[in-house]
Amino acid sequence: MPFRCLMSQENKNITKAAAVVGSATLISRILGFVRDMLVAGFFGANGIIDAFYIAFKIPNMLRELFAEGSISAGFVPVFTEYLTKSSKEEAKKLSDTVFTFLSLTLIVVVTLGVIFAPYLVMLIAPGFKGNAAQFLLTVKLSRIMFPFLLFVGLAALSMGVLNSLRSFAAPAIAPIMFNLTIILTVIFLLSGFAQPVVVLAAAVTVGGALQFFTQAPSLIKRGSFFRFRFLPRHPGMQKIITLIVPTILGLAITQVNITVDSILASYLTAGSITFLYLGTRLMQFPLGVFSTAISTAVFPTMATFAANNDTAGLIDTVSFGTRLSLFITIPAMTGLVVLAVPITNILFQRGEFSASDTIGAAGAVVFYCVGLWAYAGTRIFVKAFYSLKDTKTPVKIGIIAMVTNVFFDIMLMGQLGHKGLALATSISGGVNFLFLMFLLKRRLGRIDGKRIAVSTAKICVSAALMAIVCYYMVRDPLFMTNNRLLWRVTRVGLTIVTGAAIFFASAFILRCKEIHFLKDMLSEKLKKK
Repeated sequence: MPFRCLMSQENKNITKAAAVVGSATLISRILGFVRDMLVAGFFGANGIIDAFYIAFKIPNMLRELFAEGSISAGFVPVFTEYLTKSSKEEAKKLSDTVFTFLSLTLIVVVTLGVIFAPYLVMLIAPGFKGNAAQFLLTVKLSRIMFPFLLFVGLAALSMGVLNSLRSFAAPAIAPIMFNLTIILTVIFLLSGFAQPVVVLAAAVTVGGALQFFTQAPSLIKRGSFFRFRFLPRHPGMQKIITLIVPTILGLAITQVNITVDSILASYLTAGSITFLYLGTRLMQFPLGVFSTAISTAVFPTMATFAANNDTAGLIDTVSFGTRLSLFITIPAMTGLVVLAVPITNILFQRGEFSASDTIGAAGAVVFYCVGLWAYAGTRIFVKAFYSLKDTKTPVKIGIIAMVTNVFFDIMLMGQLGHKGLALATSISGGVNFLFLMFLLKRRLGRIDGKRIAVSTAKICVSAALMAIVCYYMVRDPLFMTNNRLLWRVTRVGLTIVTGAAIFFASAFILRCKEIHFLKDMLSEKLKKK
C-alpha cells in the first residue's frame, strides 16, 4: 500500500479513536462541571472549600507523578513494542509485572502520605498555619483522600493496556463514574452531616475506586485483567523503569510549579485557591475533551511507527495531531477568553457563590486560557518524544519552563493576585511548547513546520472573526444582574452556536485542511449508512 494511502487510513483511525475518547470525555467533563457547580453552590468560595481543594491537590499531584504521566511515558511504548514484536502472552506477563510493582509502590506511598499528611499540608499551603482549624481540617481531608491515589494509579495502568490494544471507550468512560459519585453525594448526602466536606472527601476515594473497576470488564474480555506476578528482573520492566525515572523527574518539575502556585495562593485573599481551581477546570474542558483525546489517540500510532523505525510515518502523525489539536483548541481558547464572565456566571453563581466570586474565577479563566494553544501542542510533542523512548528531553525543557513559571509568579502576583499566577502558567506553557518544537524538529529532521504554520494562521484568522462577533453578541452590563437563568443560558448558547458557525464557515472558505478532512470523513460515514 502506498505510504500516502496508508497514512490517510491511519489519520482516519486516529480521528475515529479521538472521536470515541472525545465523546466519552465530553460527557465526563459536562458531569464534572455539574459536580463543580453543585460543590460551589453548596460551599461557596471560602476557607472550608479551600481546605478541600488543597487536600485533594496532594494525592492528585502524586497521581500525575506515579501514575498517569509516568505510565504514559514508560509503559505504553514498551508494551506496544511487545505487542508488535513479541507474543501477546509476553505482553501480558509484562503488564502483570507492572501491575504488581505499581500496586506495591502506591500502597507504600499512600501509607507514608497518611502518616506525614501534616507536613505535606504545611509544605503546599504554609499560609494555612495561621488558621489552626483550617490547617487541621486540611490534614484530615488529605488523609481521607490519599487512597484515591492507589485506585487512580491502577486505573491509569488499565487505560494504558486498553489504549495499546486500541480499545479507547472504557478508559474514557471511567472518569464518568468518579463525577457521578461526587454528584450523587452532594445531592443526597452532604446536607445530612455536621461536616459535609468530610463526606465529600470520602466520595473522592470511592469515585477513584470506581474508575479502576469500571475498566475491569474490558480487560477481562480481552484476557488482559491483571494478576500478581513479581518479576523485578523482567527485561521489559527494567526498560520501563529506565524510561520512567527521568519522566518522574520531569513530572516532579511540573508538580513544583503547582506547589509554588499553591504556596503563593495560600497567602492571597480567601477564595483565591478556589478561583484558580475553577479557572483550571474551565480551561481544561477543551483541553481534556479534544487535546487529550487527540494525543491519546495518536500515541499508540506514534509508538508503532517509532518501534518500526518509520520516521516518515511518525512525522506525518505528529503534524496531523498538532494541526488537528490546534484546530480545536485555538477557537476554544478564544471563545473562553471572550465569554469567561458569562460562562462562569451561568455555571457557578448561585447559592453561596456570589457575583464577586464570579469575577474572581473568570479572571483566572482568562489568564489560564491564553496559553491553551501551548498546552495542547505540548501534549503532542511530548508524546512524540515518549514514542521515541526519549523521556529526558521533556525533563530538560520542563526545568526551563519551571524557572519561567516561578519567575513570572513572583513578578505578576503582586499586581494581579491569583490572575498573575494563572498568567505565569500560560507564559511558561508557551516557552515549553516552543522549546519542544525546536528540539523535536532537530531530532526528526523536520516536523512539517510549513504546513503547521499555514494551518495555524488560517485557524487564527477564523477564530479572530468568531471572537469579534461573540464579543458584541454577549456585551451587556445587565448580564450579571439578570436573575433569569433561561435568558442567560439562551443568550450565551446562541452566541456559542453563532461563533462556532462563523469559525467553521471561515475555516471552510480559507480551505483549512482539517475541516475538509473532517468533512470528507463525515461524508464517507454517511455514504456507508
